[in-house]
Amino acid sequence: MISKLFYILKWAVSSSRVFYDNQKAERELVARFPKVKFMPGAYAGNDCNFEENVVILTNARLSSTRIGRRTYVGAHSSVNNTIIGRYCSLGSELMS
Repeated sequence: MISKLFYILKWAVSSSRVFYDNQKAERELVARFPKVKFMPGAYAGNDCNFEENVVILTNARLSSTRIGRRTYVGAHSSVNNTIIGRYCSLGSELMS
């Protein structure tokens, strides 16, 4: 019984730590790229450049990428070393 309670408490602490780390990462992204809307799990490297009103959907990953205004990047996409124009909509699970 005690080992089960210990396991539950250990899981709760580790889950809250992951949640805190995710919130911290999201705040850093918003601070670095204030014109971009990041959905949960989305990430952009420091070498990315965005114009205004860009939306990066869930779990999309970007690095060395330039994106024009009003562009959407689909969920679960991975975009690397790419220049994307304005008013584009990229589908889900894109790999470039």
